[in-house]
Amino acid sequence: AGGWGVVAWQRAADERGRRERQERESAAERLRAAERKEACDQAYQTGMRLYSTRRFDEALARFEEAIAIDPSSEPAHLNRAQLLRDVGRREPARDAYREAARLLPRSSTARHQLGSLLFEEGKFDEAVAAFTESIALEPDHAMAYSNRGYAHLRAGRLEDALADLERAVQLDPRYAEAHLRRGIAWREKGDLEKAQADHDRAIELAPELAENWYQRAR
Repeated sequence: AGGWGVVAWQRAADERGRRERQERESAAERLRAAERKEACDQAYQTGMRLYSTRRFDEALARFEEAIAIDPSSEPAHLNRAQLLRDVGRREPARDAYREAARLLPRSSTARHQLGSLLFEEGKFDEAVAAFTESIALEPDHAMAYSNRGYAHLRAGRLEDALADLERAVQLDPRYAEAHLRRGIAWREKGDLEKAQADHDRAIELAPELAENWYQRAR
């Protein structure tokens, strides 16, 4: 019996030692994570300050430093891509958005911004695919529906465009651009009465936007 008691005591001591090691390792990992976050935040904030003063190369380096420290930093990824887009480096910007989408599987914004860039480049089918991924992650995103609808429209898919623009208006009835775009789609479909109603509503919601008045006058 005494032997069994020693064995049981040893097992208990071993278990205590194991738990203590795990707790120390866990505490050390939390400390490292906090240090990484602080370093990432510092690099990112420095990048934003440089970005705001148009020191683009230095800002880009800080965003890349933040990403190297923490590859899951959504703000660092998105601002790196936006900076590249702002300075006209479109191919690196596309690559940056795609990397963000790969490393941030739950980021609707990365996919939406990629879609916007692809749309600007006239790559409407690729833009639709990116907006679709964004919508899958954020089903109530009115802007993504509006942008996907407009990409469908530019690609000649009128019914798909109307369906998406209708959904955008349902999600946000005060979204002027969705009304504007739906009005364009109705005009292309030949329904001038509905087109007029949407353009009137767009002007009511955003009278400061010249595009609304231009489309209404067409």
